[in-house]
Amino acid sequence: MAYGMKKDFYGAVRALCMEIREKNERMPVTDTLMKLMDIEDLPMHSPVHHVIVPAALLTQAAIEEEISEKEFQSWLSKAEMRGKSIPGGVCGECGACGAGIGIGIFLSVFYGTTPKSEETWKFANQATSHALMDIAEYGGPRCCKRTSFLAVTRSLDFINEKCGLHLSAEENLKCKYHHRNEECLGEKCPFYSKG
Repeated sequence: MAYGMKKDFYGAVRALCMEIREKNERMPVTDTLMKLMDIEDLPMHSPVHHVIVPAALLTQAAIEEEISEKEFQSWLSKAEMRGKSIPGGVCGECGACGAGIGIGIFLSVFYGTTPKSEETWKFANQATSHALMDIAEYGGPRCCKRTSFLAVTRSLDFINEKCGLHLSAEENLKCKYHHRNEECLGEKCPFYSKG
């Protein structure tokens, strides 16, 4: 297991995404994101979030586009492989949050983008840069939940425009994880709720 994790959270993410797609559960991407974050014992902070972000987006895109089970499995495998390659702590140690990079992973998997692609190469990099700018706006310390929410909510307009999708986010998204985060920004976080 990566990053000292004692459980196969990546397998659990994959299985839940497959289940959501199989049941054709159309929902806001942020709801899918929280279902994945609610996987039993999932750490507050961990590199599994680098996979959760593209997985949530790919799941709802697959439902909307009526992607076959085989193709969806391929999408999830690619997203998992790429997300797992992003080290834990990359946000502070390299200046690029893995949740933000997850937006680029989504776009590159959705389009089948490679280093030799042209327009979609541009889209993936633009989307990542927008997500990272929005994440940076709130500063540190880290919070994998906040950065995942920001990456998704702030990127959806761009994603929908470039991919021809109609993905949505919960309009009044409130974090239910802050009590587990000793470094929570509290009221400085756009998703903080005292409840």
